[in-house]
Amino acid sequence: MKNSFLGVLAFLTLLFVGVGAHPAQASGSLDSSFGSDGKVITVFGTSNESANSIAIQSNGKIVVAGSSSNGTNNEFTVTRYNTDGSLDSSFDSDGKVTTTIGSNADAFSVAIQSDGKIVLAGNAIIGGRDEIAVARYNTDGSLDSSFDSDGKVTTTIGEADYAASVVVQSDGKIVVAGSSATGGDSNFALIRFNTDGSLDSSFDPAVTPIGSANDEAYSVAIQSNGKIVVAGYSDNGAQRVFAVARYNTDGSLDSSFNSDGKVTTAIGSDDLAKSVAIQSDGKIVVAGSSSNGSDNDFALIRYNTDGSLDSSFASDGKVITVFGSSGEFANSVALQSDGKIVVAGSSDNGAQRVFAVARYSADGSLDSSFDSDGKVTTAIGSGDFAFSVAIQSDGKIVVVGSSNNGSDDDFAILRYGQPAATAPGAPTIGSATALSPTSVSITFTAPANNGGATIETYTATSTPGSITGRVFQSGSGSITITGLTSSTAYTFRVTAANSAGTSSASGATASITTPPSESERTAAALAAEKAAAAKREAEKQEARAEIKNSLVTSKVISLEMFTKAEISGITAENIAEVQNEIAALPQISRADLNQVLKIARKYEVVGKIASNQVATVLPVTLIEIGLIPEDSKYKAAITSTIKKLPASDRSSYASIKKAIDAKMAEIQTRKDRLANVVARINSRYSK
Repeated sequence: MKNSFLGVLAFLTLLFVGVGAHPAQASGSLDSSFGSDGKVITVFGTSNESANSIAIQSNGKIVVAGSSSNGTNNEFTVTRYNTDGSLDSSFDSDGKVTTTIGSNADAFSVAIQSDGKIVLAGNAIIGGRDEIAVARYNTDGSLDSSFDSDGKVTTTIGEADYAASVVVQSDGKIVVAGSSATGGDSNFALIRFNTDGSLDSSFDPAVTPIGSANDEAYSVAIQSNGKIVVAGYSDNGAQRVFAVARYNTDGSLDSSFNSDGKVTTAIGSDDLAKSVAIQSDGKIVVAGSSSNGSDNDFALIRYNTDGSLDSSFASDGKVITVFGSSGEFANSVALQSDGKIVVAGSSDNGAQRVFAVARYSADGSLDSSFDSDGKVTTAIGSGDFAFSVAIQSDGKIVVVGSSNNGSDDDFAILRYGQPAATAPGAPTIGSATALSPTSVSITFTAPANNGGATIETYTATSTPGSITGRVFQSGSGSITITGLTSSTAYTFRVTAANSAGTSSASGATASITTPPSESERTAAALAAEKAAAAKREAEKQEARAEIKNSLVTSKVISLEMFTKAEISGITAENIAEVQNEIAALPQISRADLNQVLKIARKYEVVGKIASNQVATVLPVTLIEIGLIPEDSKYKAAITSTIKKLPASDRSSYASIKKAIDAKMAEIQTRKDRLANVVARINSRYSK
């Protein structure tokens, strides 16, 4: 009986893990931040070891229970790992503890008390018979002497007894489920210990026959109302089927569960339930394996709280999952906080046994967000068996079992899920472009490292002012910041943020000055015009002072100096004549700039006449430059004369003056003739 039971236990899950809030979900890929590429192997000696159960402490440390050989017999074995997969040296100095109980002992289940103490349950051979064995350890790995004085207790119920699963009630009492055999027939067995290791006299040790042949319990869980659910298999004489029993808090069968506290369900031709978990709505999820006649597949059933099959789960309450063609055994189930169901076990890939994990949605369908098809297998050594699964508070999935190194088996632990996300790297800054007096667009390039999580936002911040703009996207792009001040110089930096945090800031953009506002532009234009006029006036006065100095010192005055002095009429064509006229000025007139202005004025008028602008040249202008006498009565006639000059004579002052003098002489001749005529007439009539 013993050997048969232990052979079956090689594929068992032995723990129900209570789950809390899980903000993230494992992706199905191995977590590279755990051990070596998501895998940890622990060796105790040169013989076989098997990790059979896992529990996660509140601080995230991982406790694994199983058995290892000391070379002669097996011992209870417990290890504790840090969150990165390294052995915890604060736990018995090397992270590993072995405990001898009887002549041979195997631990199949582990649970963590609220005070952090660690409880292991399994079986031990005492005096040649199999007994239920329980050990409790302090948080440092030492045996707890307050538990049955030496930290260990063994109990018998029938002729041969085996503990497969342990759970701690909210009041600290310890519930152990397994099997008890008498007369060659095994039945479900359930016992409860007080916190000091003594049997709880208020709880009647339950030995429950379910079918006509062997019945073995492999997993126990406690409902929120304190009722106890046990799952395993029952042999009805024709085949093995899933078997579930529910007990009241005193150990009696709960008659509200399928009328007699027991329910059996056939799926295939041979079915073994290995693990049970309770959903937050009270529904009961049981995982195991089912034979299709040629090999075994993962099998999953969900019951309503009354023990009936849940028709909302895959239509009939049952789910079968095939990994390959050589058979799979599901050994453990755990529930995520979002209602998804994780099942772990082993699968034969045709060459060897490998770890196998499946995740289901709440309706029983495979979760395609988990490794694309809801299933993943992982090879470690030359033969791998997964026996227990737990969900961390961050949603990562931890699976434990054994892996063969070619000669013997070692503890094997895998963790699935991406490494914990960190803040992303800093974006690369681009350029800043002013869009208006109060807004700027900033370009950026996404960082190469997103921190292991999708970047959700980018934020640009101004200096000065710390004014921000934000975009909600994961890739490169641009950000517009509004609310800036016009005519102000700014630089900008950009940060990226994901679910884990915010990056350091990028480098700064080149400084950019926002354009002036409309009112600023008007004021600025007027100010610029005024400044330009003042500058021109200053340059003019400076040039005129330089011209005056040149007159006194008999220096040649350049065309550029005349232009700066705003003395018009002097061109490249007549500058030589102007310089000659200035040189001919009497020495006494050389300090008088007006003399130069008169010369320039003369050439300005000549220039207008040359360009056929005679109409703009008034007689007073001709008087001003000395072409006609101031008292001349024939100004209009002289102006007309100038207009009639040939083009070749209009550009020369001398030619113009000659024409005017000739006209004046002509007018004077006519005037004299007229005077003679008048004189003769007056003389005739006076006689």
